[in-house]
Amino acid sequence: MEEPMSTKMEIPAEVIPDVRQALFCRLGDAAETIATEVARRDRELHPEWLAPGRDLCEHVCGLLDLIGWDASLRPQRTEVDLCEHGPTLADALDAFLPLLETELEECAVNDERSARLGELPRRKAIELRAVALRAFAVATERARKSS
Repeated sequence: MEEPMSTKMEIPAEVIPDVRQALFCRLGDAAETIATEVARRDRELHPEWLAPGRDLCEHVCGLLDLIGWDASLRPQRTEVDLCEHGPTLADALDAFLPLLETELEECAVNDERSARLGELPRRKAIELRAVALRAFAVATERARKSS
């Protein structure tokens, strides 16, 4: 008898900070959606107007609960259920990768401050983050399609 395909996927520790940032961006989007609907006339007659923002908020918060909210803690690889969290994860990555690409385009090639501190130049650090996050986004999409 064939085993069912796994719906679990591991988020590597190295991309957790960017995944967290992507989720915070989506949380902001959810808040903006809710705020827009709350400002509408007759809002009390249409609670369904709040559903998209509420749903997004709940899904994002659920994933943040798993990976951890606190960016000051050392990131830990985290296993997530793709059936439950895959769409939210993919959505957050799709929305965040263009922001990371823009940051990379706007970043100076020479970064004197980083050099003084003995760190990688900021541009190189962003490039490495972008490569890792793109690879993770591709792996996430493949895993979602096969589950």
